[in-house]
Amino acid sequence: MEKRDAAMKAAKSAYERYLIAKEARRHAFDRKQSAIRARRAAQLKAGGALDAQTHAEAKAEMSVKRLAKATRIMRAALKIKMDAEKKLAHQAKLRLAAEEDALHHKRQAIRKELRATKMYKSRLHAMLKLKLSIKKVAIASMAAKKSLKHKLHAEKAAGISMDND
Repeated sequence: MEKRDAAMKAAKSAYERYLIAKEARRHAFDRKQSAIRARRAAQLKAGGALDAQTHAEAKAEMSVKRLAKATRIMRAALKIKMDAEKKLAHQAKLRLAAEEDALHHKRQAIRKELRATKMYKSRLHAMLKLKLSIKKVAIASMAAKKSLKHKLHAEKAAGISMDND
């Protein structure tokens, strides 16, 4: 967040410098035009106005130099602004990728949790079926024991009955 704020601040100050340089460039251009007009006026005056013409040319040359300097400053400010914007775009892209990655891992965790819940329920169901079948086996075992007991008792009674006959 701090990097983003710093980048925004740099972009803003670069843009302000760009606007200042643009204004300086406009003023320099106006001065250049003024110097050109002054030179022409001097040329139109009497033929011995060489001094005024030289002065006007010097003024125009200074205006051109100021214009070039303002242009350089403006280009530098614009480059700083564009670099800051590019950096912000890159950070936004990275943040978006990180958010997508986090969402992917969150979905993975949810799927894992659902799988674990289903597995727990299926094991619980299997355990209940096992308990039920164990109960059925115990009941069948008890019935078989009773049946065997009755059979033995009946055979014993039949043996006694045969002995009595």
